[in-house]
Amino acid sequence: MIQLIEALGYTYLDDEIHAFAGDYFQTLMEGSNLIQSVTNQLRMDNMSEDERKKHELIRKNQEEYKAKMKADAAYKKQLEDLSHKDRKVAQAVKNTDQRGNTLAFGSTLVQFEPPASGKGG
Repeated sequence: MIQLIEALGYTYLDDEIHAFAGDYFQTLMEGSNLIQSVTNQLRMDNMSEDERKKHELIRKNQEEYKAKMKADAAYKKQLEDLSHKDRKVAQAVKNTDQRGNTLAFGSTLVQFEPPASGKGG
């Protein structure tokens, strides 16, 4: 058992403690999935026929769900990549019209002229 734990990437600290001090989580997940599949097979051998069918149905549904989630993640990744490419293309396009639009609407401006000085007053 200790050899299995150390094979998964845990390091020996003392007789009671092993620590996972690495960044190779893919190996750890593969080992965990392998252990899970073996223990599931042992459980299936001890189950009744009805329990076995129920367990197989649950496992099948879980696998279908995982496959759907992987497909959704791949689709989202594809959309994100396309979005990044579209942004790069839009940034590469030069704006040739640097002058602003002439405004031909709104109120008419009239320059203020003071009243003519009158003779009185």
